[in-house]
Amino acid sequence: MKNMKGMYVAEKNTGFNWKLEKGQKEIGSYTCNKATTTYKGRTYTAWYTLEIPLSYGPWKFNGLPGLILEAYDTEYKIYYFFKNIEYPLKKEIKIDFIKESIEEPFIKWYSYKQYLTEANSSLENAYETMLIMFKEKGWTHKPIMPNIEQQRIEIAE
Repeated sequence: MKNMKGMYVAEKNTGFNWKLEKGQKEIGSYTCNKATTTYKGRTYTAWYTLEIPLSYGPWKFNGLPGLILEAYDTEYKIYYFFKNIEYPLKKEIKIDFIKESIEEPFIKWYSYKQYLTEANSSLENAYETMLIMFKEKGWTHKPIMPNIEQQRIEIAE
């Protein structure tokens, strides 16, 4: 079974099609506005603040006119929220992007299609191991094949 740790997936800009909604709420000391979008099979709600005019957020969320401080899907299987924030920064920080490394060969970039192939293979291998244990140990409940949609944030296309 391939170890998927250190696997980075490169994909095109997600280009979320945000719908700005009515509604505001306070998160910490910030007034936040509501937006919704659908991405890879899930519908998300995001709360962003215009008081921090950065078009970023957690995970892949971006493209709103302010920083996203909270985001979740309709089933609350995915839930991001900010714990604390310092804005403006008291000192400058440098953010390095992940690069493929010669020194650390476990860091490798994959396409989304390659990632799905590896993820499905990993799940199949885990299932085969469970089936062997089921037979050897005489378990009463046969294992169920894991589904990639239940294992990952994104629903496979």
